[in-house]
Amino acid sequence: MLIQKRADFKMMPLIIVLSAVTINIIGAVVLKELAMRSGLSSVSLILGIALVIGLNGLRFVIWGVAHSRYPLNLTYPFTSLFFPLLLAVSYYYDEPLPWTKWVGTILITIGVFWLVWNREQ
Repeated sequence: MLIQKRADFKMMPLIIVLSAVTINIIGAVVLKELAMRSGLSSVSLILGIALVIGLNGLRFVIWGVAHSRYPLNLTYPFTSLFFPLLLAVSYYYDEPLPWTKWVGTILITIGVFWLVWNREQ
């Protein structure tokens, strides 16, 4: 039972931070879509911006939960998960992605997991 609780403790910060990072990516996609569309009505533009502001408010609340329950040295490195998710979004939009971005993103991701799972308790 203790082992299960320890595993839950390690996974829950990841889930919380990944939620915040995903919301950040969704906001970036909404802004990109707004910027790419010409001839948007003022109402559509205002609604899109309001959506992004609302998403950032939700992200703020999620970060508050993460910081109130877990140490910063556990949760904050997970924000680097933004990079592989952003790379996937860039790929979706057919943006140029040289091999150096792929390698750098892989190294960052490996480094984050190395830091978090090998930290001293």
